[in-house]
Amino acid sequence: MASRAEPRAEAAGRHRRGGPFRVALTDFYFDSLRLIRANLVWGAAVIVAVVVALGWPLGGVIVLVLSALPTAGVFRTAANIVRADPVASRGELRWAYGGPRWRLLAVGVALVLAGAVCAGNVVVGLATGGSAGWGFATLAVWGLVASWCAAIVVWPILVDPFREGRALRDDLTLAAQVLFTEPRRVAGLAITAALVVLVSIVLTAAILTVGVAFVALLACRAVYPVVDRLDAASTVPVGPTG
Repeated sequence: MASRAEPRAEAAGRHRRGGPFRVALTDFYFDSLRLIRANLVWGAAVIVAVVVALGWPLGGVIVLVLSALPTAGVFRTAANIVRADPVASRGELRWAYGGPRWRLLAVGVALVLAGAVCAGNVVVGLATGGSAGWGFATLAVWGLVASWCAAIVVWPILVDPFREGRALRDDLTLAAQVLFTEPRRVAGLAITAALVVLVSIVLTAAILTVGVAFVALLACRAVYPVVDRLDAASTVPVGPTG
């Protein structure tokens, strides 16, 4: 389906007319071909990672880390749609493999390591048993939750076409601000995105074709209003005092 060409003001206005989930559904309806294309590339990378991991676990981890690039491609596609930039569709998948790839891979390594360590600690805690083991496993589960929340906030910021050229440190700082200033919004986003992923995994084909793309749309719709507000607040000139 053809993408909509709408001004930024109208795109921002849709935030007020519906929640992120409903607006994301509308986005997907109008831009399904772009999103499915990006999701299929991501799905192919995941299939390769699984196949490699069956014979070479370390290689599977390496491919999983490299899948940060197609993940960025999915989020970049969603970001261009949310930011109302249909012209960017010509190179949005190639964008992740160009200049910013080291930043994307660094974030991918951090998220994979965090998830692997927390998941391993859950297993160790449950295997240990007792109050100490259950307490350790509970902390590790909360670590997984924190990693998930961080991921769905960081990715939209990293690929935001309105923030290109900014340092990785600035993007991570902004992500931390979003997490700490809007905990309820982030929690709602994290729960909804997790449910979408779980349903998509159960349906199998959905996670490879539409699930990740819809989560990316949902995350961008939920995160960008907060990011824009924080950016605006940081640029408001301060008048003389005293």
